[in-house]
Amino acid sequence: MKKHLLLPILLFSTLFLSACGGQPAEEQPLLEQPSVEVPSDDASLETPPSEDPSSEDISPETPASESGSPEVYSSAAESINALGYDLFAKMSSPNKNTCISPYSIELALGMAANGSSGTTRDEMLNVMHVKDLDAFNRAVTASGKKLESDAMDIRIANSAWYDENMLFSDSFEASYLPLLKDSYNAEAFKKNFSDSSTLSTMNDWISRATNDKITNIVSEIPQDTILILLNAVYFNAHWEVPFPKDGTTDKVFYSPSGDQMVPFMHLSDGYFQYVEYKGIRALRMNYESSDMAMDILIPVDKEQNVTELFNNLTFEEKQELYQKLSDSEENLISMIRIPKFEFSTENISLNDYLIRLGMTKALSPGADFSLISEEAFISQIYHKTFIRVDENGTEAAAVTSAMIERMSLIEGDIISFEADVPFMYYISDTADGTILFIGSMESID
Repeated sequence: MKKHLLLPILLFSTLFLSACGGQPAEEQPLLEQPSVEVPSDDASLETPPSEDPSSEDISPETPASESGSPEVYSSAAESINALGYDLFAKMSSPNKNTCISPYSIELALGMAANGSSGTTRDEMLNVMHVKDLDAFNRAVTASGKKLESDAMDIRIANSAWYDENMLFSDSFEASYLPLLKDSYNAEAFKKNFSDSSTLSTMNDWISRATNDKITNIVSEIPQDTILILLNAVYFNAHWEVPFPKDGTTDKVFYSPSGDQMVPFMHLSDGYFQYVEYKGIRALRMNYESSDMAMDILIPVDKEQNVTELFNNLTFEEKQELYQKLSDSEENLISMIRIPKFEFSTENISLNDYLIRLGMTKALSPGADFSLISEEAFISQIYHKTFIRVDENGTEAAAVTSAMIERMSLIEGDIISFEADVPFMYYISDTADGTILFIGSMESID
């Protein structure tokens, strides 16, 4: 099995950071505008319905450097990973499965950020951890070409849907849409948003882009929506060393919600990259004929929760864990047992999580998206994911939508490795460190 040397994790760190919740947030119809309204910078913020209102402070918070300014990175990979780690820390808990795609979210935000100006753009780039948007755009172009040229089935699709009945700025069709086409390979669709067929056409696009694993993310188009930006990512790959199906047997998975008998896949006496780091054991399983791999994380002490251990690491420590695993020699692993699992989320609104990270202007009527329209702001950012892991490999998909509305109308040793307790995983391009998915499994359904 080949060993991949990792570039300094400087390109794209998260196609899919998927962590799919066993207790997913309820699907939120897009016409429910009371939950869509976003307060201005000095207003209080309602707690999202999917979270315990007593569990978290809802004031905006942005990771800061010693100087007090948000950490931004010149590498697209680091930027994508940093946002993914931030959101995963906000959205995950020891009591639910979680699944997000940082790459999908960052690309959707990147498309929106290209239409923004002033403080709105500054806040968006800070939350995205992007230092130079033009450089990020170029990196997105290179990343998409690289990933889609891989031997496995990876599809990245972007699109911009805009209402033919709405007024846009002069730069919208002259420069903004061409930029999305050049940098994100985004298709542009000029439609009548009041026509019911538009919603059907949009969801057909989502279904095709994700190989029917996600069939919709837009349930309704609010009356004042002028632009919908969509990113879709689809991933399907076979293990370099597959699990024999006759080795799969039922075994106990020790979930916080109670012990479960679930099917575990089994391998014996194989060579894999493996490290231990700050209470975490990490194993890398490569996919065939590519640079892609899934890393599985479990705690050294099985009385501890690996998601809590991981979230308590700094960004640098998380990257160091990934780098150490990438640089490690292959170890003889006497036994690997991993549960088969499949998980999908409902539509999750990312608004409140992004506001907590510091993206307030873009999600409020005071936003500046003058390159799109003089009267526009992001009303909702929705995210939806799917992942399945079995003896053959992994299939995963994610969709992110950014809804933009008119603000004028809105207010060495022998080692065994057994993941029989809650565990984490990520799927990444080991050639440049791009994390496509990151997730945690707290229970096996």
